[in-house]
Amino acid sequence: MKQEDKAILYSFKQLSMRYSPDLQPDSASKQLMRWVMYHPDLKQKLENAGWHKGARRLTPLMVELIYDSLGEP
Repeated sequence: MKQEDKAILYSFKQLSMRYSPDLQPDSASKQLMRWVMYHPDLKQKLENAGWHKGARRLTPLMVELIYDSLGEP
C-alpha cells in the first residue's frame, strides 16, 4: 500500500472508481462488489474489520485488505 493511502478513508464508490475508471460510478461499485463476493476470504476479512454489504466508508484497514486480495488499482 502506498504511503498516502494508509491514512485515507475511501468511500466504496471512490475506491471502485480507482479499480474501474472507465466505468460509470454505479457500475464500478457493482463490479468491485462482485469481486469482493467472489473472494470469500476477502469478504470474511472485511466483515471481521467491520464492513457489511452496503457500507459506504472503507477504513484504511479495509482498503489494505482489498489491496492485498485484488492488488492495487
